[in-house]
Amino acid sequence: MRISEEILLLLLSEDSGYFHPIPSWSLSCVTAGAILADLALDNRIDTDLQSLNLIDATATGDDALDSVLQEIASEKETRSTQYWVEKTAHRSESVIETLLDRLVGEGILDHDQAGYWSLSRSVARSGIYPSKNGAMRTEARARIRQTLFADEIPDPRDVILIGLANTCDALRYLMPIEDYEEVIERVELFTRMDLVSRTIGEAVRGICMQPPPMRFAATKEIPKLRLRDILGNKSARKCLRQGNIAKLMAEIYRMHGSVVEVNVPFSKQRMMILVGRDTNKWFHKQGRNYLRTKDYIWGLENLFGASRTLPGMDGAEHFRLRKALNRGYSRGALEYKLEELYLHCRSSLQDWKVGKSFNGTNACRSLMSRQVSHLILSVDTAEYIEDVMDYQHRALTVRAMHALPEIALHTPAMKRKRKLLEEVLGSIHSAHTPGLRMDQKTDLVDEYLRIHAEDPQFLPQTDLNFYFLAALIASIYLGSGLAFAVSTMSSHKEVYERIKAEADALFGKGNPSAKDFTPQAVDTAYRLHLETHRIFPVIPVQLRHVMNPCTVEGHEIAVGTRLVIAQTGSHFLEEHFPDPLQFDIDRFLPEREEKMELGVYAPFGLGTHKCLGSRWVDLQMVINILMIAHHFDLTSSPSSYDLKINPFPTSAPNKDFSIRVNEVRHQFPALDA
Repeated sequence: MRISEEILLLLLSEDSGYFHPIPSWSLSCVTAGAILADLALDNRIDTDLQSLNLIDATATGDDALDSVLQEIASEKETRSTQYWVEKTAHRSESVIETLLDRLVGEGILDHDQAGYWSLSRSVARSGIYPSKNGAMRTEARARIRQTLFADEIPDPRDVILIGLANTCDALRYLMPIEDYEEVIERVELFTRMDLVSRTIGEAVRGICMQPPPMRFAATKEIPKLRLRDILGNKSARKCLRQGNIAKLMAEIYRMHGSVVEVNVPFSKQRMMILVGRDTNKWFHKQGRNYLRTKDYIWGLENLFGASRTLPGMDGAEHFRLRKALNRGYSRGALEYKLEELYLHCRSSLQDWKVGKSFNGTNACRSLMSRQVSHLILSVDTAEYIEDVMDYQHRALTVRAMHALPEIALHTPAMKRKRKLLEEVLGSIHSAHTPGLRMDQKTDLVDEYLRIHAEDPQFLPQTDLNFYFLAALIASIYLGSGLAFAVSTMSSHKEVYERIKAEADALFGKGNPSAKDFTPQAVDTAYRLHLETHRIFPVIPVQLRHVMNPCTVEGHEIAVGTRLVIAQTGSHFLEEHFPDPLQFDIDRFLPEREEKMELGVYAPFGLGTHKCLGSRWVDLQMVINILMIAHHFDLTSSPSSYDLKINPFPTSAPNKDFSIRVNEVRHQFPALDA
């Protein structure tokens, strides 16, 4: 392994899923020093305290090294090592990204969908890196700790690693503080032992101690958007009439660019919209350093007596809880309960009668809520579903969206629904006593109770109710997404027929197993799901507050600014999705791959708070689409209905959307007890 790879592994924090809290300029300088150390070990350069000299300009075959080597070879004058550290540090961001991607590809790191890095399971368990040539190499952190506390002569490569880590004061993160104080003198001794370590270490230290060189590029003026600017634009007005927030964000991008300040009446707080591929990329990769979620979620937390929740956490504690819950939200957790899913889906679908028209959004939300309540909470909330959904809907609108005044939560009807909600919470707790859960399949409540039992300070009992209700709130999103999928499926006959064929092949001979849901078996249904989420994203924007000043696309954004991250605005940009208003599931064929680039397709959000259960959702949505297609022939009612969106608190087909059952294609099997 390269020094440049191992230094990143050494600096990676398993507690936060990112690097230890090292100043970004120091990280850049250390990475640059590691690249130069690799070139020195490959006999391409020679360094001393005064200069860096080229020995051999032959490419190493490593892109991260060769770009620097080429630049050194093209320099006419002999420069100091410190000069080359500084020059290389300016492009360290792309180098770090390349190296991290390489480590993922080699099975050394895992990189989850929310942008967190961690040692792969095999490396974490064995403490050994995968071998390319049969040689075994111990994981860097364990090896460095052993080197520092042993009396053996250290490996020269480890000496370089220790020196580089020491220049940015990172060794203290690898051991308890008392152990670190014990080895300080030994660290200093090591860094004087090796000439490469000494010269590059001193060069890195000299640059780290200086502030990063000033960039004199002028920041851009941020366009200001007023309500009349939107109302004066024909396309924007149409988006408002349709309730299409994602498309409205795309229109704002076309009119004003990627960063726009919005004039909010009666508010002194600045609000800005970030939209477009490049701002999406910035948010996904850099947002963790500058933005927080707590400000917009605290009202909803407080309503249910919670103080620290997954959507309200950031940083290391958020990463810790995501890791602890990963199993409960995984696709595998749903695959484990497929028979239950089939049972509860059919139980709801039997209420869809031939010749009957009914509200499509409510029907799909009820369908998903019943499934979620059983699969995730192990209780039957069928009796309370509508009241629970109404209260959840109102709570989101008042406390998260701030679209209604607080009094709207305290009407007699809402007070009654709140009491019913408390009954549901009581039933969840009652259903999860140790005796009742014995020999039962683990659900998400069990996972939360396990984490609470292991560390009641990290996940206190006061926060549990919020987590249980969050699952039911998620059912609103799932139901809205399914309603959009059913609407688009029923209005595109050719696609509908292909999905029917897939459904009949899977369900025609009984209940399919998890291994039957191959990409080939559910190809059309899955691409319908993807395209529906492109055109009708259920959560079109994310809200954040700026906690550290930042520069986005050349625009300076101040602390305290409220941000609307319009991550789905890119779904309606021609440069990414040609003819974006056209429903076309073939966009997601492998040969087109219109969704593959980071920052372009983001219905599940971006950044560290990207939906933890997105792979669960993919499977549940596809199965529901297939089961509906297997049992029914449907049309929208009326057949001429032009789908419009109710945008608050989450996007959903408006109240005019109805489903009509024309035919029961296959009868329901007898439901299990």
